[in-house]
Amino acid sequence: RASLEGRVSVEGQTSSSSPSESDRIDDIGLTDYVPTQRENGFKNDRPRTGDGPKIVDAGLEATNVRRNKSTSPVQTAPPEPKRRDPPEPNAGAPCGDLVVADFDNVDGSDDDDGNVTSSPGPLFKPPRTFTSRSITGKEIIDMKTLLFGTAMANFNREWTDQSLTFNKTIRYGITQNKGGPCGLLASIQACFLQRLIFQEGVAPTMGTLQPSDGQRRRFLAEAIADILWRAGENKRAIVSVPTMKAAGVMGKFKADGLTENLSLFEFSEYAQLLEFLMSSIQMFIDGYRSSGILVLYSAILTRQVDKIKSEMDEPNGKLIGAHGYCTQEMVNMILTGEATSNVFNDIIELEQGGCKTVLTGVASRSSIGLLSLYEHYKSCQVGSNYKTPLYPVWVVCSESHFTVLFCMAKQLLNDWKYERRFDLWYYDGLARQTEDIHLSIDTTRCCEKPTAGELVPPLEHCIRTKWSDAVVDWNGTDPLL
Repeated sequence: RASLEGRVSVEGQTSSSSPSESDRIDDIGLTDYVPTQRENGFKNDRPRTGDGPKIVDAGLEATNVRRNKSTSPVQTAPPEPKRRDPPEPNAGAPCGDLVVADFDNVDGSDDDDGNVTSSPGPLFKPPRTFTSRSITGKEIIDMKTLLFGTAMANFNREWTDQSLTFNKTIRYGITQNKGGPCGLLASIQACFLQRLIFQEGVAPTMGTLQPSDGQRRRFLAEAIADILWRAGENKRAIVSVPTMKAAGVMGKFKADGLTENLSLFEFSEYAQLLEFLMSSIQMFIDGYRSSGILVLYSAILTRQVDKIKSEMDEPNGKLIGAHGYCTQEMVNMILTGEATSNVFNDIIELEQGGCKTVLTGVASRSSIGLLSLYEHYKSCQVGSNYKTPLYPVWVVCSESHFTVLFCMAKQLLNDWKYERRFDLWYYDGLARQTEDIHLSIDTTRCCEKPTAGELVPPLEHCIRTKWSDAVVDWNGTDPLL
């Protein structure tokens, strides 16, 4: 444990990046963010070269952000300040600007409860035209309680080690490291594919699925902007980014090295939101190991905790379920902007013993669809607002895992003739795919009934919840059983 005072010193002045770096990222204007090399898991194998400030982090042993070209010796960290224990928080005091009372395990190790505390990560330097504020203690406690049911819990390592890194061979795919955050990642993946494939005025081809690095950055920034703008009802958005400033907390709250160090950037215009994300998107891709959490936090803060609770069937419900899995409310919030609890259309009213219960589903046709294996087993009903979305991209819920299914032809959704025979592509970020999974669907024939004991791929069951009895050809790929 260490006091936060004196932990960071910044020396030197920022200057322009080297020509090679500018050439590589000039298509999105990314010149302000430079990730730090760290030994605790941040994805940056080599220190960058060029002029710039030298960051010395005494508490976390961070390396320099950029090495200065001068021949002067590298500055060493100042001696760690003597610890001063903060006063004990008053449990009954109102939440305001708080003092973080406990920084156990800020190096990213497991705590006694199996949770993981995440290091604050590399410094984020925002574009000069944008201003921010620190997250408040009340926002931290409310947000953690919405996620976990208590402010004394943290994300596990499956979440803290998840960034939005792209697959090295399937260039349109985002890689999932471990099980847990698949609902969030598949939803972001689906929004990315919508932007990548259905560009305005550009007909998709097979080459569309081989985007350049610049295209991946651009369409991922647009996908995140769409998610947040929907959550803010097309009026506002908040983007949360990591800094080294602690907001401080009073009351029952467990520090994790990330949440209490957030800076919030607020936007009332979509163009400004997209400009900001374009300038900082590399941080989400490989500059910060917990960037998946940053997108989730941004969506929650944009939607607002009280509104999210009012949309859920259970007012005391959570966004993180058992084993760190995403709940349907979280997936719905990312896909539709509303944290409803069901996948059917509109609402259903149930009345028993004079008491009326209202269950809320998807209010309008979603941009991204959803198919569920639970419907095959008659456990739920997916409404047409999800089955027939505005774009032929579906998040697939199958056996406690979320993946993505998509088509390259938008006509599939508005011309019945295209539904006779068509092609789908399937992507699972957790499966370490090295080749495309290309399926051919034929609705003019009926599939054969399986024999006793014959296994049917769950993905085929999901497909047939929309295209009943369709024949599915895996085109040489081993069916996923």
